[in-house]
Amino acid sequence: MNETKPEHKPPEPLPEAKNTKSGGEKTFDRAVYVGLAGVGTFIVTLYLAFKLKHGGWAGPRYQEAIGWTQRNLARVFSPETSKKVAEEAVMTSALMMGGNAMIVPIGVAEHYKVPIVSGLNTMMGDKTPPEAIEKAPKQTWWSLIEGRLVAWGAVFGALMSARFAVPKSFELFQAEVGERTHQLVQWMRRAPTLVGEAVKETRSFRVGKLAALDVFATIAAATILYVGGHFFARKQAEKKADRVEHRHGQHESMTVLDEAPKIARAQVVGEKQHDGVVKETAREPQLT
Repeated sequence: MNETKPEHKPPEPLPEAKNTKSGGEKTFDRAVYVGLAGVGTFIVTLYLAFKLKHGGWAGPRYQEAIGWTQRNLARVFSPETSKKVAEEAVMTSALMMGGNAMIVPIGVAEHYKVPIVSGLNTMMGDKTPPEAIEKAPKQTWWSLIEGRLVAWGAVFGALMSARFAVPKSFELFQAEVGERTHQLVQWMRRAPTLVGEAVKETRSFRVGKLAALDVFATIAAATILYVGGHFFARKQAEKKADRVEHRHGQHESMTVLDEAPKIARAQVVGEKQHDGVVKETAREPQLT
């Protein structure tokens, strides 16, 4: 009697766990990418950009850089367009210097991310194992540099768009922030505020104009550094895993090739031994 066997159904796949960050990792990201890449970069950029644009030694070099860039762009674009593009390209580079300097502490923090996050998790009572932190793609020096390059392009594109789309509003916005900054500084010093063209020569007005650009540049650069840097880090991890898998496959292939002659020789010896046994058996006298 034939019995029907029950069909074997493969087990249903378990639902994927949501990729949630631990409390320590969230705190780490806030401290590094909001604190260092955000607030820290804003403060450092104000100082460096002011020195680069208005400093006694760097100021003339800043204008020379604009002139050199404008002369090279004039071969392709009109003189007016070349001037605008040159000014924004050099300004973007000046605004990026603070973020470039902050790559060092950010890179060091990312290098020690696992022990830092593990310590924060212990303090917060989060039981996320360190292995889960180690599996996440980690920022490298090269991924941070790639993130900064992408950020430069994004900031330059934003400034150029504002320059061409709303040129008057763009200039008025910077001047307004510069004047408000000058008024605030003078109020803190209990000194009278200047008006007209005289205010444009003050240090506080120039710092305010840079701050107006620095706010947008820092927000854009910090966001792209976090998103873009982790994207490049993930790609590097995938490439590294592919290289390891490729080398492992090559090693297995070489092992098979090395073992093939040994297997062939063993088969030949076995066949010869088998043939010898058959022949000896054939020569034995048969009993009648």
